[in-house]
Amino acid sequence: MSCGRPCPGIDVQVADESGKEVETGQRSELIARGANVMRGYWNNQKDTAAAFRNGFFRTGDIGYQDADGYFYILDRLKDMIVTGGENVYSGEVEAVISDHPAVREVAVFGIPDPQWGELVAACVVLKQGLFITARRLDPPLSSKPGELQGPTSCGILGNGFTGKRIGQSAEAGLA
Repeated sequence: MSCGRPCPGIDVQVADESGKEVETGQRSELIARGANVMRGYWNNQKDTAAAFRNGFFRTGDIGYQDADGYFYILDRLKDMIVTGGENVYSGEVEAVISDHPAVREVAVFGIPDPQWGELVAACVVLKQGLFITARRLDPPLSSKPGELQGPTSCGILGNGFTGKRIGQSAEAGLA
C-alpha cells in the first residue's frame, strides 16, 4: 500500500548512500526537505549532521517511488538484513509469514553468520488454540538471489508474547 504523494512544497526522493536520486522503482532510502521537515536535533550538532545530506533529511526508511509518483515504505534501514550480499527487508518477509492462518504476530530479523554476514530469522506467535511447527509454516519464499528470501531459522513462541517482546525475545534466543 502506498503512503501517497508528497504535499505541495515538500520534496521527497529515493536516494542511494551517496545522496544521489535513484531511478523510479529502485529501492533505497527515502529523503525529504520542506518547511515542515525538522531542521535538526536540539543541542545535538553531531546527530543533526548525520541526519542530513545535501539539505535533505534522511528518514531511515527504505522505500521506492512508482511511475505515477506514489511512494511506498518497505522497512526501516536499520531493520534491513544483508545476507550473502543481498538486501532482505524484514517487513516484506513478515508480511508473507503473517498471511498464514495460524500466525498472530511475527518478527523477522538478522542473526550474525560468519559465511553470509547475516541469516534471516523469524519468531512467530500463533493464534490462540492453534499449533503448528516451524517447518509447517514454510512460507512461499525463495532463497534465490533477487527474490524474497525466507528465514533460515524460525522459532514458535507461546501465546503470551506481544509486540516488542517478540523481537527482543527472538533475537536473544536465536542469535
